[in-house]
Amino acid sequence: MVAALLAEGTTRLLNAPRIGDVEITRKLLAASGAKLDWSGDSDLAIDASTIRSCDVPVPDSGSNRIPILLLGVLLHRIGEAHVPVVAGCNIGARPVDFHLTAAKMFGAEIEVAPDGYRARRSGPLKACHYRLPYPSVGATESCLYLGVLAKGTSIIEGVAIEPEIMALITMLNTMGARVQLKPNRELIIEGVDRLYPTTYDVLGDRIEAASWAALAAATDGEITVDGIDPSTLINFFGPFNAVGGGVAIEDRGPSSSSGGTRCAPSCWRRTSSPASPRTGSSPSPSCSRRPRASRSSTRRCTSAASTS
Repeated sequence: MVAALLAEGTTRLLNAPRIGDVEITRKLLAASGAKLDWSGDSDLAIDASTIRSCDVPVPDSGSNRIPILLLGVLLHRIGEAHVPVVAGCNIGARPVDFHLTAAKMFGAEIEVAPDGYRARRSGPLKACHYRLPYPSVGATESCLYLGVLAKGTSIIEGVAIEPEIMALITMLNTMGARVQLKPNRELIIEGVDRLYPTTYDVLGDRIEAASWAALAAATDGEITVDGIDPSTLINFFGPFNAVGGGVAIEDRGPSSSSGGTRCAPSCWRRTSSPASPRTGSSPSPSCSRRPRASRSSTRRCTSAASTS
């Protein structure tokens, strides 16, 4: 949704979920002047030709992270941005230092105020070479937004490579951006003069798909998750199998997960640089279906979770 503001005109997101965070984001984008309209239950049109305001309001949820992502977008579109201070989450504090440092590296002037952050540019943002201290998903998004319209070719090292980042790269490239991801977590972003509206299928929710699989294991039952790209769940399959789950990938694409045996304890260590099922220099677009589920029997559920 935020990426749509980089192009004047109407971008259409297909199979977008009507969930709380999407509604919060819709209000934030509308406050900047965008026009957002739903078509049916899951298709969202975002007209960004009317962006006028650089002031991002405080979101309904203080933990929503969208305001800081709007900083780079509004810098390109209007030349300045004022975003509120955003909180962390139940996991802990989530500072925005990486976002602000990245904006400075691209040439933005940042002022920290009691109520938030003010950013402005005196001219076009310029390409930079920046290494993220940590592979933050949000900071990687900010670097993408800042770099796609900056003058010159940017190199961003140490980026996040989750499937959601891959999907964002694909969407930006369909809008006319020139972004490549190298195998060593390095982004090469060649700035362009403008981006164009696009129609894009929203990435499937791998967390929802994994949650359905976990439910199968917990109940010693069987669940078929339809429409999910199994490659987005590779990191989940190992721990899931270790605790007693079972996974079968069917020819038509869906991932079928079942409990099969009683769950068993397993020990796993979290690393500071999470692996990803996807790396490469030219992500390809693919379509998806909005997550939904229905119970077909007392022991079997079918969920249509979207693909990436």
